[in-house]
Amino acid sequence: MSTITHNVNRIVLDATCSFEEMRKRFEAAVPPLDLQLVASLVQPRMSWNDITTAVNTHSPSGFFVFWEMDVMSMMRLAGHEGSCVEYLIGNYAVAERMFRWDRSAMLHAPLRTLIYTDGKNNARVAIDQPSSVFSSFNNDALAEVGKELDRKLGALFKTLDLPESAIVNASELAES
Repeated sequence: MSTITHNVNRIVLDATCSFEEMRKRFEAAVPPLDLQLVASLVQPRMSWNDITTAVNTHSPSGFFVFWEMDVMSMMRLAGHEGSCVEYLIGNYAVAERMFRWDRSAMLHAPLRTLIYTDGKNNARVAIDQPSSVFSSFNNDALAEVGKELDRKLGALFKTLDLPESAIVNASELAES
């Protein structure tokens, strides 16, 4: 048995638009994983190279939504108001590069992402910074994939009109 303690940077960004608009932008940039595409790729003759190429050509951001949940459908029953949707986003090709080094990295891949409204109905986006998560595995190759995911998220933030520097600045703070 082992217990590994690690610190994680949670990035919380204020959206410059409504919850509905942020969700619309996010879902346009991060499409749902096409299960028919996955089924067609899992053929015995497909090489990993072919799979990587196919996966990377079907998403403008390099991420797919593997799962989503409207958190408010249940929380409204307890009297809560507002909006909150959670996503698991990722990419098989990137995940494999972590899996090969440490299968327990799949605890954090795909990445949990949240779009929600705060108490004043302002839209926000939250995600745990991948480099801070994956550096906890004490494996340089895996940590590099975490940094690559930071860069991919920075590009996604830019597409969503969010401050892309937020994730870079968090990396710099963590290293100092």
